[in-house]
Amino acid sequence: MAAKPECPTKYDRLYDGFDGLCILWRFDVVHDELQLKQVGPYIEYHDSRLTEGITYNPANNSLLWVDIIKGEINRVFLKDDLSYSERESHKVDASLGVIGLTSDPDIYICGASSGVGQFNFSTKEFKLIAKYPAEFHDKEKFGKTMRSNDGAIDSNGDFWVGTMANFDEEVTPVGRLYKYDSKTLKEEVIIKDVAISNGINWFGDYMYWTSSLEYRIYRFKYDYKSGSIDPSTKEVFVDIPKIFHDRPQYHKGEPDG
Repeated sequence: MAAKPECPTKYDRLYDGFDGLCILWRFDVVHDELQLKQVGPYIEYHDSRLTEGITYNPANNSLLWVDIIKGEINRVFLKDDLSYSERESHKVDASLGVIGLTSDPDIYICGASSGVGQFNFSTKEFKLIAKYPAEFHDKEKFGKTMRSNDGAIDSNGDFWVGTMANFDEEVTPVGRLYKYDSKTLKEEVIIKDVAISNGINWFGDYMYWTSSLEYRIYRFKYDYKSGSIDPSTKEVFVDIPKIFHDRPQYHKGEPDG
């Protein structure tokens, strides 16, 4: 596994997608002016169910995303004139929550239905490399079918991925946030009893993590050397009901990826 590479410093591109209909919007990020310039819609497909996990790979100038419900990984190659190649789409698993870059631009870490896997665009093969603990994931032992949701790769190459109830189950706080060591694939439970684990990222001395059904983004002190958080430093970074305190219609706005 490998960490996500750094982005350019002045003009980045930010991509976002809609659920149900795959429309990837492009924004140019002008850092000096701290503004977003909307350029999209950029990529549009009408055969999608739930578009998530948009990932740019600078190693081969490609843009990837997943369809969680269809269990598909999609890829296009970007061109200098901002057009793109024909989409390459592959059915990977029953569901697919998130993908992450590796040192090989054709191989991606996947948060799949039953654990962590790898998909290889060269061979078109998917293999499961680490299963979630059955006692907290499988219908037979846990009483509820779970799946992967959002995740990210940290600067040490470790894969952080959250689980939540599958689409045919009631969403309750039984999910977990796991970390998988890049060398040993040993799992570590970071956070328990969460309904929807989402939106992980790192900035400065903190790791940021989203609990969508709490309508909050939290942050923790993060040690880059050990690749671990200090749970005692957990604090609310964004509180949606508090921000929109005078507009109750927005109190249940769910922060996402």
